Amino acid sequence: MKRKQLIEGAKFQWATKDKDNLMIAVVGHHNFRGSGSRFYIFFNGVFIHSSKGFPSLLSRLNKLIVKWDLEWVDYDEKESPI
Repeated sequence: MKRKQLIEGAKFQWATKDKDNLMIAVVGHHNFRGSGSRFYIFFNGVFIHSSKGFPSLLSRLNKLIVKWDLEWVDYDEKESPI
């Protein structure tokens, strides 16, 4: 995942291996009205993080990956309609 890919509209998804207790994080970039363009994270469908800086996004995402043992998976609009 690169900063440029997010700015160009790509979304990335991480999920738990345990599908019985599925946790999903979706990362992207959007131009929010009033606050300018920002990187964001949705976790289990809840908006939990936004930042103008890419390093802040990576820091928060890494904490989620470690805490919930997430692994990168292909983004699935049906599974995570963000």
